[in-house]
This record gives sequence, C-alpha cells and structure tokens, in this order.
Amino acid sequence: MKYLVTILIIVSFFIAIKAILRTTSPPKNATTTTILFDITNPNQQNKTALSEQDIQKITTQIEADKWSKHQFKIRYIGDVLYTESLIKNLASAKPTTSNIYLRNTLIKNYINDIQQDIQEAQNLPFDKNHSLVFETITHELQLLWESSAARKTLIITSDLIENSTWLSLYEAENYYLLIHETERIFELYKERFTPMDLSEIEVYFTY
Repeated sequence: MKYLVTILIIVSFFIAIKAILRTTSPPKNATTTTILFDITNPNQQNKTALSEQDIQKITTQIEADKWSKHQFKIRYIGDVLYTESLIKNLASAKPTTSNIYLRNTLIKNYINDIQQDIQEAQNLPFDKNHSLVFETITHELQLLWESSAARKTLIITSDLIENSTWLSLYEAENYYLLIHETERIFELYKERFTPMDLSEIEVYFTY
C-alpha cells in the first residue's frame, strides 16, 4: 500500500509538470507576415505607405508571441513578377530553457530591422512604368497558401492599377469595365489565374 501511494504521488507529480510545460511552452505554429510595396506609378503621385498604426500592429503581434517563430517579408510590385524580396526570420524558443532578457533583446533587434526595412521600402523611387499588380499578389498568396504557418498575413500597399500586357487599367475602356462591369474584369482574371481558398490568410489593403 505504501508503495502504491508513492507511485501515485510520483505519477501525479509528473502529470502536474507536464501540464505546466504545456501551458508555458511556445506554440508549435509559426507566424508569417508579408508586405507588398507597389513601386510602380507613371504619374509619381499617391505614394503608397504604411501608417505608424499599421506598423505598430505588426510589432505588437511579434511581441505578444515572443516565443514563436516569425518570418517577415517585403516584396515589391514592379514591372516583372520575380522582384527583389527582403526576408527576416525569428527562430522560436522555449521559455523553460531560454533567457527572457536575451529573448526580449533579440525581439527588439528583430523589430528594429523590420522597421528599417519598411522605411527603406517606402523611400524607394517610382521607376517602373508597368505594373504586374494582380500577378504579384496572386503569386504571393499562393506562397502563403502553401505555407505551414498557422497565422499568415499579407499587407498590400498599392493603388491596384494593373498595367500589364493582359490588362491595363490606364486604358479608358478597361477602367470603365472596372467601375461599371466589374464582373467582366473578374472573368478576365479567372481566365489567367486560378482562384484559391483564402480562408486561412489575412489580407489587408493600405493606400
């Protein structure tokens, strides 16, 4: 009987420890945030940008999930599909084996790098006369759809004025269709791109 009580106490102890570790261990699911910056505008006007509030939402989420893995990416909407991308990664960590002060410093540096990348992206000149807006957005959504991250966010800073070989919204006829017969434009899009399920991706437009 004495041995049985001892075994029960030991088992109960390990169950309690396991429960504590479960509640304090980092989420297995990662977070990925992608920003698309439109650097195409023939008129050099209405520059797209993220507000301080937009940037604060990104950094706040990183600080809230401090133990989780995070990927941050900036990609440009230009006159070609495969434009330059800036990627930053923050590895996950276990609170039970990590120094919280070092982790906070790491996160602070990670956020500073992100803020600097955003600032540099917003200061880029407009030097493209063609805009592969829809194709770039669709390609990035496809990458996010294939990602295993639990939280996937795409932020698009663009006037959404497509100006490519298959569609130019600077042409009066196409612009009229966009405003008055939007379904016609959507049909053109579906002929070129395959619609996908976006239920697991948060998409925001800023302009």
